[in-house]
Amino acid sequence: MQTRTRFEPSDLNSMLDRFKNKYACEEGFISVDSGEHGLIIPQHPYIKWHCVHNDRHFVICKLAKDAQSKTNEAYLPYIGELIQNYKNQYPDSKATLVVPMRQCRGYAKVPATLWSVAPLLQCQHVVLVEVNLARRHIALHNSQTSSYTYPDKLVAIANSLDFKYDAYYYETQKDSSSCGYYVWAYIRSLLRTGTTDAFPNISLDDELYDSKKTFVAHWDEVDEQHLASSGQARSLQ
Repeated sequence: MQTRTRFEPSDLNSMLDRFKNKYACEEGFISVDSGEHGLIIPQHPYIKWHCVHNDRHFVICKLAKDAQSKTNEAYLPYIGELIQNYKNQYPDSKATLVVPMRQCRGYAKVPATLWSVAPLLQCQHVVLVEVNLARRHIALHNSQTSSYTYPDKLVAIANSLDFKYDAYYYETQKDSSSCGYYVWAYIRSLLRTGTTDAFPNISLDDELYDSKKTFVAHWDEVDEQHLASSGQARSLQ
């Protein structure tokens, strides 16, 4: 299998738009662009679009980051501010924020001044964060294993909001560049089924996804068995 090229932020954001355009007419999936279904539709530069699946309101966000520093990945919004700003503006919202997030801080809290000398000291990984406002719960979905050397910023964010927090590590990613592909597959599964039940069984170790080019061309051909409800239920509905 070829080495996959890492997804850039623009790649992931573009794929989210392609998903909306293709599946907006599917049964059970309703794309929302205005105040339909009694929903308040926020206008925010970091929100991509909204949808309703079986009466559950999802807010699809652009890629964010876990670094509070404005100089670290300056083009990305800090996820803590994104969540807090949404809550402040729409305190009664029961939506679920679906936020792809870039982990981009230093391992073991190594300062950024050393990253130019040793780039591997900076994490470069993408995960999916699910913020269920109705249940006051934040969930991290990670295709890799947990790292005791990487500080989890979401713990502090959840505590500051008085939200519960769970982190799920599926350990299905076998390389260092497929994280964006997995995050895309997680979002696709969540929005098409309304749950996260299938996440542990999603695997992209397939020749169809041996490069970014083939993945972008065939992303809608993911085996439907990956979207079936199986394994330990982790639905936040």
